[in-house]
Amino acid sequence: AMDKQEADAQKAYEKLAQDAQRSREESTRSLAEKTGVRAGLERRLLGLDQKTATNAEGQQSVAKYLEALRQDCSGLIKNFEERKQARAGEVDRLESAGALLGESR
Repeated sequence: AMDKQEADAQKAYEKLAQDAQRSREESTRSLAEKTGVRAGLERRLLGLDQKTATNAEGQQSVAKYLEALRQDCSGLIKNFEERKQARAGEVDRLESAGALLGESR
């Protein structure tokens, strides 16, 4: 009877050891898969971070370009207004001179 109990206990122990070994193997496989997934996600995140940095640099470059255009356009508009006023004054003077010449005839 004792031998039977010992044999049953030995079998139960061996089954428990096999189950534990399988569980460890499954856990190891799962950990390896999750580690691979994590590494892939970290690479993707790094790529997105780099893309974000590149986009930010691009936005800064565009903003600087727009500011330069605004300054150029502002200068052109100011110059245009000054020239327009100068021409209007010149036209007035020419009309006055023409009127004076017309009166003297």
